[in-house]
Amino acid sequence: MTYDCYEIDYDLDPVIRSKLLDQAYCTNFRNFVGAKSGSTYDLKVASTASEIDKTPLIEQMINLINSNLVVEGAVYLYFEPNKTIPPHVDDSLRRTSAITWALSPNIGNFSPVMFHDENDNLERIFYYSNKPLILNTHYRHSVKNNSYHRYSFQLCLQNSIDELIEFDQKEGIIKESFSV
Repeated sequence: MTYDCYEIDYDLDPVIRSKLLDQAYCTNFRNFVGAKSGSTYDLKVASTASEIDKTPLIEQMINLINSNLVVEGAVYLYFEPNKTIPPHVDDSLRRTSAITWALSPNIGNFSPVMFHDENDNLERIFYYSNKPLILNTHYRHSVKNNSYHRYSFQLCLQNSIDELIEFDQKEGIIKESFSV
């Protein structure tokens, strides 16, 4: 079975979440353009591959992941209010899955991710919690943002979501904690 998303049973320290959001607020975002498709979307990104440095905080987040997995990079995503990214499949091979933390607005107002079939028919809506979510970025997905500024932080992996779920159930993806 191929999954669209999977929630990891882990609670990020609220101080760390706040520091990630502070860092996101200070980030220079660029408009997202699909690597292969060249399509532009109503999404702003900042990645360790180009716009942002691996700050000590980002290094801490990467080191939070089990050392048997390879994190390909880190990304901040920003949606302006009422913007939409239509159903799509991410075209990066370095980003088959992404571990995502919702940063802002609060969870009750954080717009969900929607999953679609190959004809763009809605299959499922997933509402975030405070726990990290593994997204299968090669499964058709979209976001229709609400009236809030939407910030998230992602760690990108080449592993399929099925591999990551199995790994989480056997070894655990996330270490217990790190110092603030």
